[in-house]
Amino acid sequence: MNKADLLSNTESQINQAALSIADGKKDMANDNAVGKLLFLCALHRVLDGKPHPGDLGMMDGINDCLQQLGLVDTSKTFFAAIQP
Repeated sequence: MNKADLLSNTESQINQAALSIADGKKDMANDNAVGKLLFLCALHRVLDGKPHPGDLGMMDGINDCLQQLGLVDTSKTFFAAIQP
C-alpha cells in the first residue's frame, strides 16, 4: 500500500471510531473505539510527518512486537512496507 492510500484509510478509520464513540453508548465497543482511535491518531501523525514523542514510542513498541512474532524482519520496520 502506498503512503497516500494508507493515510486516507487511516483517516476513514479515525472517522468511524470517532462516530462509534459519539453514539453515546457507554459499552465495551466504545472503550475499544477509544483504544483504536489512540493508535490511529498516532499513526496518522507519524505518516503526516508531525509525530508526538509518544507516537514514536508507540510505533517502536508495535514494531518490536511484530519483529518478535516474525511478521517483520528484525533489520526492518513495518514502515518499510509502505510504498512512497
